[in-house]
Amino acid sequence: MVGTVTVWNDSEYLYVRVDIDDEWYLEEAHLNVLSEEPEGNQAPGQFPFKEEFDSPVNIYIFKVPLSFLFQNSFTGLKRLNNKYYILLHGVVSSSSGREETAWGGRLSRCVKIHLSGTKVTWFVKKPGVYVAKVLEVEANTHLSIYVNFPDPSNESTDVDLKVAYGDEIPTEWFDDLSFLEDSFSLWQKINVPRSLSANTYTSTGVITFTISNSKLYIDTSPER
Repeated sequence: MVGTVTVWNDSEYLYVRVDIDDEWYLEEAHLNVLSEEPEGNQAPGQFPFKEEFDSPVNIYIFKVPLSFLFQNSFTGLKRLNNKYYILLHGVVSSSSGREETAWGGRLSRCVKIHLSGTKVTWFVKKPGVYVAKVLEVEANTHLSIYVNFPDPSNESTDVDLKVAYGDEIPTEWFDDLSFLEDSFSLWQKINVPRSLSANTYTSTGVITFTISNSKLYIDTSPER
């Protein structure tokens, strides 16, 4: 193992970050993203995304435009695929001068999270405390998940993001929670004080899902 690979995206790009261990250095990196499962031997030199470093690095991030995925994701029925295969190849060298090639491996323990939405809008006519079930969360995993909710970024509104199971209005509110269930409901509680004037108020934050009691392991062992 010579490092780890992390993948995420925003509204414009898919990011693939390569972190190489201290005793190794990344000299070349090649990336391809496919909508169909790859077969046979792959030719990294022909991958559409590649980088050669004049001075070897320990960290590098590929930025793949989502438009590239969309252009390469249509089937004969003109339907978008929802699964992608990321091929990452690198040329690495050790501090002792040894050179090897490496492929990004698979996560041995992972979780797939699906949210029914990413934005919640409230229309409130008068001050008070309001509660609603706003999102459904599905987790494709057999692992224990820890969920953390951030403090709101707008201090002018007292917004609490909480989690609860079932369809009933929760009687207890939590800042975080560990669970093993395949799905749960995300509830939101807001407190509109009388001191606020009529206006539009916005709060943003990031909900963090963490696999509990599990070690992140990605096999990027050099070929021999």
